[in-house]
Amino acid sequence: PPPPSATMGLLEWLSARAGTEITVGSLLVLGGSMCMALMCGTPNAFNLISDSLQQDTGISDTQLSVLTALGLVGLYFTWPAGVLIDRFDALPVMIGGALMTVLCLIPMAFTTGSTYVLMVILFCIAGFGQGAIFVAAMGSALKTLDTLPGTAVALVGTCMSLSMGLSSMLVTSAALSFFLLLLCLGLLVAIFCPLLQGANA
Repeated sequence: PPPPSATMGLLEWLSARAGTEITVGSLLVLGGSMCMALMCGTPNAFNLISDSLQQDTGISDTQLSVLTALGLVGLYFTWPAGVLIDRFDALPVMIGGALMTVLCLIPMAFTTGSTYVLMVILFCIAGFGQGAIFVAAMGSALKTLDTLPGTAVALVGTCMSLSMGLSSMLVTSAALSFFLLLLCLGLLVAIFCPLLQGANA
């Protein structure tokens, strides 16, 4: 279709291009999904805070490597989240993933070398939570742009990739990074979950 003109608004042009109705609400849901994806790749950038974490907690290089690996396992093993989305829809899985992430990163920020096992468990669960958020965000985007699945996947996937750069901006110390992460994640969930719920209705 031709570019939007005085006789054709932006939403009408986007709808004609997508082959389905595009509303303000659907654009907000898509934007919310992209924002949620921005917060889901932090285990990929764990090396940015690993030195500070190791210095603060006194864990060995081997322990740090195990911690990093298990966090990534949680992030990338998204099959359980996909099954739950098929059964309960994207919104409950996104909320559950956010709760898992926040409720695990808060106590993890206070763990030490003497509570290493707890640190590993918490970080792994937080990885599962972030993976669940990403898959749910992808599902919501695909539902919003059901006629343009490639574009939906690309937009959310790009934000997932950019999350590593966002993580680098949060680094001053391990505790502060985790605090800022949970703060941003909590705000995004509070703002965008109602929008996603409306889109999935």
